Amino acid sequence: MHTTYKNMRELSFYNSGFFHVYNRGVDKRDTFLKKIDWLRFLQMMVSVNDSGNKRKRFPLRDKTNIVQSDEPYVQIHCYTLMPNHFHILLEQLVEDGISKFMGRLSNGYTKYFNKRNKRSGSLFESTFKAREICGTADLINISRYIHLNPLSVIRPKWKIQGIVNWHDTLNFLEQYPWSSYQSYMDINKQPFVESDRIMSCFSGAQDYKQFMQEWTPTDPRDFVQP
Repeated sequence: MHTTYKNMRELSFYNSGFFHVYNRGVDKRDTFLKKIDWLRFLQMMVSVNDSGNKRKRFPLRDKTNIVQSDEPYVQIHCYTLMPNHFHILLEQLVEDGISKFMGRLSNGYTKYFNKRNKRSGSLFESTFKAREICGTADLINISRYIHLNPLSVIRPKWKIQGIVNWHDTLNFLEQYPWSSYQSYMDINKQPFVESDRIMSCFSGAQDYKQFMQEWTPTDPRDFVQP
């Protein structure tokens, strides 16, 4: 079965539902240029995620001091940021939570990026795309896909050609700073990432790492192609 990702206006988001959302820069342009940009986006993933509108700011030193709001729109289960796009696995917690969260995140980061780079206009494609996650198998499989996504930085054709050297692959993923994979490996825990739901399906970090290595290439149409 081929994966179908839809424009956010074509989906009905509901509370306790899991959705894989993604978006990319207009014309596939890079949306993160310097370290401060990556950190600011992560900061905003938490600061705008507050249905009580108590927007917080955090020192831009690292991503371990960013703490989840008490009244979030969504729960972030995993994510990966890439130079020109991002993937986030979200669980909606309040009515219209995903739409409000994504709107505030995209608009807020665009304003920051445009001001910093003296530009104007849209930064991301008009609306994000998403797919509902159906069942536990789908949930853990999409987490694996999101955590494997940084491989495109060093091996652009990995989705089709497969992965030969898993030792080097996992070493690279564990060192990639803009992903929740480090939280899943207990390397660099990020308080705003809820890894327990997915990790409850595994006996621990090593079991999840083994699951990562069980990935094999599938039909390219099954992949998001940012």
